[in-house]
Amino acid sequence: MKTNLILPPALQQSQMPALSELEAGLAGPAAAEVRAAALARIGALELRLKQTLDRGVPSKDFSQYSELLAACQASREVLQIVARATNLAGA
Repeated sequence: MKTNLILPPALQQSQMPALSELEAGLAGPAAAEVRAAALARIGALELRLKQTLDRGVPSKDFSQYSELLAACQASREVLQIVARATNLAGA
């Protein structure tokens, strides 16, 4: 077996510190509640962005609003993937 002298050994999931409060919450005992709260905040942000776009924004700002909406969708999808992975691991 060849030893890799450049990279440290891979960390186990339990050894990696959480990078944010959200990540720590999703790994904790209240993960379902943390996830639901995050999804609610994302939904509220999406609604405000869509309402602002419906009222009209300057063309120079449109791409920024579109990118924010895409980020909301990606965030929601990641939280749903984490939920499915957690449910599968616990099953």
